Amino acid sequence: QRPIVNPLTDIDTIIARLKQPTEKKMQIKAGEMQRLLTGKVRLKGYTEKWITITLKEIGNLNKISIDPQQYPDTYFAEYSMPAYDSCRQPERKLGVEMNSNRTIIEGQCLLINKLNVRQQRIWLVNKCEENSVCSSEFLPFKSDTCDLAFIGHVMRSTKTTSDLIDMSTGTSNSQRRVAPKDLMSYSITIPE
Repeated sequence: QRPIVNPLTDIDTIIARLKQPTEKKMQIKAGEMQRLLTGKVRLKGYTEKWITITLKEIGNLNKISIDPQQYPDTYFAEYSMPAYDSCRQPERKLGVEMNSNRTIIEGQCLLINKLNVRQQRIWLVNKCEENSVCSSEFLPFKSDTCDLAFIGHVMRSTKTTSDLIDMSTGTSNSQRRVAPKDLMSYSITIPE
């Protein structure tokens, strides 16, 4: 057993050393991203003012619900947490395969997870497929005035994630959720 354990331990040590620079770079990226997304650092030549605004002032949540069971033979493009975690591609499912209501999504939208927000499941859907739906654990945000890719970066930032964790309610960390009204009241800083 020892002849096997020694090389494995050496490999673990090498992997740990290789991860250190990557983790450091990720911390630097997160810090710089935070400074850029709050207007504390400006890009050269950019002089526009930044404003603090709530999400409800720049967009809304789609709340149109559908019971896929009523359309058993219809294929849906389902945006779910398992789909996000595996490949960030919607899964094609028949209505009969979905046992609970879903939210209809169209066009471009930003899916913001309300369950277990520390996972930062923020999914920018540039163009929904026909018959697209999302699971109830996502809040589909739309805006006609702001770039959803920018909002997605803001929502993935360390500060926003920390704030959303603090807003979450529930009995355990894995089941804590952000209420839609709390999310929409959340303030972000954006270029004017």
